[in-house]
Amino acid sequence: MIRLFRGKMQQNSYKDIWVSRVGLGVIFCYCLTASIFGAFFAQIHLTLHFLQFPVFVGEMLLLICLILFGCVSKDSSLFNRRSVFFLFLYFGWVLLRALINYYYDGPLTCRNAALFYYPVFAVFAYCFYQKAQIPRKVLMALAFLAAGIIFFKWMTAWCWWTYVILFVIAVWNIKSEKLRWLGWLLLAVILLLGKEYLYQGPRAHFVSIFGAVVFLALYFGFLLVKQRNFVRLSILLATFFLFIMGFFIFSNRNDIYSVTSLKGMNNTYNDFDKEYRAKEAAFVPEKLTVHLYNQKKLTHEVVHSIIHSQIRNGRELDLDENNIVFRLFVWRDMAHELIQERAWWGFSFGHPQRSRSLEVLGWAQSEWGRDGWITPHNSFFHVIYRAGILGMGLICILFYMIGKLIKDFFNMNSIEGGILVGGLIYWLVLSNFFVILEFPYNAIIFWTLFGITWSYRKCLKA
Repeated sequence: MIRLFRGKMQQNSYKDIWVSRVGLGVIFCYCLTASIFGAFFAQIHLTLHFLQFPVFVGEMLLLICLILFGCVSKDSSLFNRRSVFFLFLYFGWVLLRALINYYYDGPLTCRNAALFYYPVFAVFAYCFYQKAQIPRKVLMALAFLAAGIIFFKWMTAWCWWTYVILFVIAVWNIKSEKLRWLGWLLLAVILLLGKEYLYQGPRAHFVSIFGAVVFLALYFGFLLVKQRNFVRLSILLATFFLFIMGFFIFSNRNDIYSVTSLKGMNNTYNDFDKEYRAKEAAFVPEKLTVHLYNQKKLTHEVVHSIIHSQIRNGRELDLDENNIVFRLFVWRDMAHELIQERAWWGFSFGHPQRSRSLEVLGWAQSEWGRDGWITPHNSFFHVIYRAGILGMGLICILFYMIGKLIKDFFNMNSIEGGILVGGLIYWLVLSNFFVILEFPYNAIIFWTLFGITWSYRKCLKA
């Protein structure tokens, strides 16, 4: 079996190896710092007098990686012709549309275009990982650094699961059986001490972890059945049962009820919808000035303060249900606007999205009243809102690639591949509820993990 931490079998030039190592290094440094400091780090920027928007550290990283990528991308073995054609077509479309939208609609274009150009980090990570040939000891040291970050709880809540799966892979790659058992024991201690990250916090967080764990249980369950290893299958089922029991022991009951009670959610939605319809007739939309970022406090930091709060023991049930309905109203207004305006190819990147329902009800007025727009809190709906039918196609391509990863890893009996996909599943589920793929401190981490996972698949197939 090819291990994730082994060097690549293909021979690369000395220059390509070190350029790729530098590329992976700068991406790693960004992801590590962003996972700890979140928006505080991501909002570091330069203000150039000839630009109407700030240049953030994420865009600086993109420029550096683009230069390094240009130095190592001449190898024809990295991409086949079809992949090269698709990548040029896609990123050419993003660039052309961003330039046109910026000319007509202003700098807000740059913020929404990021949703479509951050996937370039998957290309960078894929290319650099193929050529870097990083020594096993270095990767193992980095993985155990992740264990230290988990243990001291330095990371933001969204990055906790990614660190866990990296540490699991590191433990799996330990050659010594005694040290491997010590690694599993350390993992158990980390999970026990960090149970608030596993079972508490924002509901979208533990729902995403639940989805990832269910995937891992199914993946390894079917894998063990295929191998007819029923002893380990019994251990897996027992572990999954304990995980489910942990939800009832450690999680807040209101959180669980608000997620699982469709009837309660429907009643809350209907109550507020009646209030909305009663106020709608007399409602006159305000004329708002659109700002790229808040003049006093960058939007990144504002949203970060809302969704990256400290892990809490639980909220009141009515607050939880209202929070869900808030999103349902935003998504409903997005669908209505797309249909009403016949925007089958989506709205301009510079078009300020507004939610009539929220404005009628007076919800989140400090956000849309200040900036002149609001975020959809669903990255996939946002892709459709900005790219229409093409956006649906892009989402289908993404999930097709995820399905291909699962199928190929399963056919090759890959343990590490399944674990890596489990990390991606967490981010994909979370993207249904928060601003994830739009913000660099989340998006760059996800797309980097995706690129490395796709690269590892290629190594296994080779």
